[in-house]
Amino acid sequence: MIQAETFVGSLAIVMAIAIGATALWPIQSMPMLRLVRTVKDKFGDAAARLFLVVIAVLLLTAGVMILKDFRPKFAAPLSEINGIDRDSTSE
Repeated sequence: MIQAETFVGSLAIVMAIAIGATALWPIQSMPMLRLVRTVKDKFGDAAARLFLVVIAVLLLTAGVMILKDFRPKFAAPLSEINGIDRDSTSE
């Protein structure tokens, strides 16, 4: 696994935890985000919290997929396109 993939996957999981915590506990900073504030104004506090939970679940799923090195069939990493084996050491 490329070091950048580990960083991005871990960062997505950390952000998912932070956003999920914001949605589940009554934190005053939750409505400070413009989009969340708009959802809260139009649909109420419960909808804003549900919106944040959905975002957290999407980020968590993306982070796990990145760390598991899941790719669609049509997506090939640059190392495979160039013919470089990612797991072998350079000689």
